[in-house]
Amino acid sequence: MERQPSPSDVNDDKWAFVAPYLTLMTEEAPQRAHPLREVFHGLRWIVRAGAAGRMRPHDLPPWHTVYQQSQRGLKVGVFATLVHDLRAVLRLGQGRNAELSGALFDSRTLQSPPESGTRAGDEGTKRRRGSKVPRAVDALGPLWAVHVTAADAAKDQKRLMSPTLARIAYMIEALAAKIRDIKDFPKQGIVFKDITPLLGDPQAFNMTINLLADRYIGRHIDRVVGVEARGFILGAALAYKLNAGLILVRKPGKLPAETLKAAYELEYGVDTLEVHCDALVPGSQVVLVDDVIATGGTICAAIDLVQKMQCEIVEVAFLIELSALAGRKRLQGYNVFSLLQY
Repeated sequence: MERQPSPSDVNDDKWAFVAPYLTLMTEEAPQRAHPLREVFHGLRWIVRAGAAGRMRPHDLPPWHTVYQQSQRGLKVGVFATLVHDLRAVLRLGQGRNAELSGALFDSRTLQSPPESGTRAGDEGTKRRRGSKVPRAVDALGPLWAVHVTAADAAKDQKRLMSPTLARIAYMIEALAAKIRDIKDFPKQGIVFKDITPLLGDPQAFNMTINLLADRYIGRHIDRVVGVEARGFILGAALAYKLNAGLILVRKPGKLPAETLKAAYELEYGVDTLEVHCDALVPGSQVVLVDDVIATGGTICAAIDLVQKMQCEIVEVAFLIELSALAGRKRLQGYNVFSLLQY
């Protein structure tokens, strides 16, 4: 017998968007006892009704089937990815950047049943035992982040870290795990921070660029200046994200047209940087990007070149800062940002 439609069911257009995210196995797989769309309808009914799975209409798939499918999706990040991409589509449809630069925050306490265990706590002001649910919402409405903890903040203040800070802290930790130390490279006694594992990991590279871009989305950036050589990689991706142009600061003899030059000392020698004389228009808003700041010699030379072209430096950004070498002190007067500090 054909099931009667429910208000929580999705139409064909919505299903066409959702289905690719949910398909952990093909629709025709012999082990699938219920159509995936019906399983998704079952999950939607539970969420929209706010009821236990066992209370679903009898003509939807069994509650345990819906539960198992939803758990598989949660473990591999299906729903988080779906919400992220849907939010981006909605924002682009409104003529905004895909990634938001701000969010609205609120918090509520949800009553918990006895079986919630450690997830429940006593909310003193509301005299309610339950879970504290801080959340961040895009100004257009879609959810951005949610962080569920026990309700009593006094037991563990760290659990009440805002969704934004918790998300950023997780991302920074994940990026740091992708940086490896190479001893005695390029010279004896030097420990080289190798970022190639991070660049080779799609998720880590994406997080890196998003974290950098979040600082400038909504601001007018004309050009991103990438410093040879790994600065080109970060700079190109960041420029694309910001809809800005990319300017290359290169070693001698690499640029074909007339150049400006700046000499500098670095950790293991002396070198020169060059940029095309016509690369930047005076007054341009510029972000300089490199992979590492150590003693600061390389980036100081790049700044010198940009200043000669009478541009405004919005910020100087790095993936890694070697704090012990105090390169930041040479950049006083400029906004300096680094994702990872060692």
